[in-house]
Amino acid sequence: MTQMRIVQIELPLNRIFPYGTPTAGPIGHYFDLKVIVRVDKRPFGVLIGRDVQCPVLQWRERIEWFEGQLPIGGHRGPVPASSVKWRYVGHIQKDMYAENPGSLTFRMWHQKFTAASLDPPNHPPPGLKAAAKELDAETACRKWIAEHGFEWCIPGLTDKPGMGLTCGSRGGGGDSLVISNTRRRVVYFDLGFSGFPTRIHCVQILESVAGRASIHKFIAAAVPKSIVDNETYLQKWRNQLTGPQTFTP
Repeated sequence: MTQMRIVQIELPLNRIFPYGTPTAGPIGHYFDLKVIVRVDKRPFGVLIGRDVQCPVLQWRERIEWFEGQLPIGGHRGPVPASSVKWRYVGHIQKDMYAENPGSLTFRMWHQKFTAASLDPPNHPPPGLKAAAKELDAETACRKWIAEHGFEWCIPGLTDKPGMGLTCGSRGGGGDSLVISNTRRRVVYFDLGFSGFPTRIHCVQILESVAGRASIHKFIAAAVPKSIVDNETYLQKWRNQLTGPQTFTP
């Protein structure tokens, strides 16, 4: 059986887009995992078969929840997040691909061989383009690539993690651990493939106070929990709420 190899994985900054506003949720971000793969041409023709063994996609998330207690007494206007007392509630940790491989996030991974026929971003030869027109295009493209070999980009592994601003029980990875409208959710992403050493790490921090967004932040890098939980950084990100999105701490 022919082996598929991962050549490169990348988190393109120009493919990170925020959605939602401070008063209209949900809030969150779109982001893409860009994957380049390669299958080498079979050295012995059909003797080793017409199938391709693929690495396993790993989409690991650690989702942490914090609940905020509003100050006692009346308050005119929006409640400042700095006056809220925050407590850590707990976390959910899962491999989302193993948990729900049928998610729309992973649709293009299931169509990875057909994706090779897309131009752009790839430049498929005529034989591969013809295979993509068959009734079972994924199987036909898989067989063609197993026989001839090809290197291509798989586009569209797009996630859109978000959080509602009103009370709610859904929060990514299953049920929310905090259902009030004053809460903070932090998602640590660890993305990659079995047998491939490079990992993509990123962090999303979303926070609301009394139903208004107070943090709307995505960091395209590995960030330790000691920084993410640090009040100095949290206040910095609150101050960035209405400015341009930056993807660094």
